[in-house]
Amino acid sequence: MKIIFKALCLISVTFFSVMSSLASDEAQPSICMDETLVIIAGEKSIGHGFVLHAGDKYYIITTQRVIFGNYKLQFKTVSGNVLRPMKVELAEDRDVARLLLRSTEGLNMSSRCGMHDRIVIPRSSDNELSGEIIGMGADRIEVSAEFSNSQSGSPVLNQKGNVIGVASYVVTLEENAVDSGTKWQALPRRIAYRLDGINWISVNWRSYNREYGNMLSDMDQFRRELYKIMISWCDSPRFIRSKGINDLNLKKWVARYNAKMRYTIMSNNDRDNIDDFARELSGICSDKVRIAKLIASQKNSSTYISNHFEAIANELNQCANYVLRIGSLVASQN
Repeated sequence: MKIIFKALCLISVTFFSVMSSLASDEAQPSICMDETLVIIAGEKSIGHGFVLHAGDKYYIITTQRVIFGNYKLQFKTVSGNVLRPMKVELAEDRDVARLLLRSTEGLNMSSRCGMHDRIVIPRSSDNELSGEIIGMGADRIEVSAEFSNSQSGSPVLNQKGNVIGVASYVVTLEENAVDSGTKWQALPRRIAYRLDGINWISVNWRSYNREYGNMLSDMDQFRRELYKIMISWCDSPRFIRSKGINDLNLKKWVARYNAKMRYTIMSNNDRDNIDDFARELSGICSDKVRIAKLIASQKNSSTYISNHFEAIANELNQCANYVLRIGSLVASQN
């Protein structure tokens, strides 16, 4: 009898395990997408999120980069309902955040996905981007749906309407763009983070944001503006577009460069000036590299924060070298 009883228990456990696994892959019940998609507005940025039903709780899911750097955040559904989250938790190893919420409706999650599975990224009840999974990793997927960085935090849904990831970022810059002799050709790669297997850490949002969030936001802004300068410099060596450049050091550099180069006839002395400007801009990048490495080495930061700042340091170190080479190219062509 004991053997039979154990066998029945094993069968029962197996059955419910299988059913639980299958449940996560059932079709999403009918739901108003405009009630679950969330617009997140802060002082420095506007991003996206969505309401997720996980277990017996509901969360606003978004990316860390959407909320970092902002102290006053407003959460509204696409339909206009104001949401008031109660607690912030961050994924320890990836760009995902969740905020506990009182709600009665949300999207369901599925951990099942495979190469070339069809996906959609909804923007409203009647507007969505479609594509497929074209790359997979343990914590992320690459998709062909053409979302932009401004849509970071949006849900990635499978064909059954279940969430398999959160849209995070778009990589548009080739590392060998300067070598190819082009004007910064881009091969966009769109990355979404998976939601399964996450180790969540609860944080005091104000202090954590003050220590890491502001710097991360500023670093992201610096990178975007640096790329604008590099692109403009390649396109028009005599005048660099300053629109959208807000970083103080970059803004001053652009102003000095334009004042020196715009109305001059190129001479050997001006070519030397270009090299000087290139070294100065490269030095600005190197200063940011040192700051990023310092933050990456902090023992109380998460794996995601450490890895992200280390990646920023490596990227800006490459940019520092690219700037010198751009300066040499510009000087030699004029």
